[in-house]
Amino acid sequence: AMRKIMGNDVMMIGFTGTPLLKKNKMTSMEQFGSFIHTYKFDEAVADHVILDLRYEARNVEQKIDDGDKTRIDRIFDAKTTNMTPRAKEALQRKWATLQSIYSSDERVKRIVRDICEDMILLPPLAQGYGNAMLVAGGVYQAYTDWQGLEGKRLKGKTAVVSSYDPQNGVSITQGHSTDADNDEETFKCNMAKKMMGDKSAIQFEEWAKTEFVDHPGSMKLLIVVDKLLTGFDAPKATYLYIDKHM
Repeated sequence: AMRKIMGNDVMMIGFTGTPLLKKNKMTSMEQFGSFIHTYKFDEAVADHVILDLRYEARNVEQKIDDGDKTRIDRIFDAKTTNMTPRAKEALQRKWATLQSIYSSDERVKRIVRDICEDMILLPPLAQGYGNAMLVAGGVYQAYTDWQGLEGKRLKGKTAVVSSYDPQNGVSITQGHSTDADNDEETFKCNMAKKMMGDKSAIQFEEWAKTEFVDHPGSMKLLIVVDKLLTGFDAPKATYLYIDKHM
């Protein structure tokens, strides 16, 4: 629009710290040309504008062990003894999801245990002058993590911040829904309402952000889904857990 108004001779200068939207299908350099000036991460650290980042890989496999797999196979064989081949094949497709369910439950337990250990062992988290964020890959995953953490020593000190609103949550299209879809939607809705109480989604998000920034000892962990990772000023946030495909 600017080029149409101002003509092709105008010089376009872009100030950006993030990529352009995917739908533009152009990189910043393709859109604006070569760099005039850059201010890189290590320079900002040296100037004490920001703190350095230190990465620690914590691999949590999403698979069940051979013992659980053998047990699942035995249960399936026992349940399908008298079924026709066609009925057994139909059930096989549903049964295949059981492995991922077992995996997800075990995985959440390991992540919850890992974070709870950090809350005890890492001084900023243990002493209440720092807090942390957990980046989840989806809303359902975020609430499974929240439920697990609420059942431990972090009860009342965690919150999920996402665009999901239990008052007008994503509806399941009639004729295309599955039991898994309905179960996940019901779970998200129930957990969100339990967490938010009498607050609206907007009110709860603002409350959670304020608590996170001002009272790190009370709001020790924010679980976020595509939220608060840029442009959110929280100096007390010391740790960032990333549990999603990057």
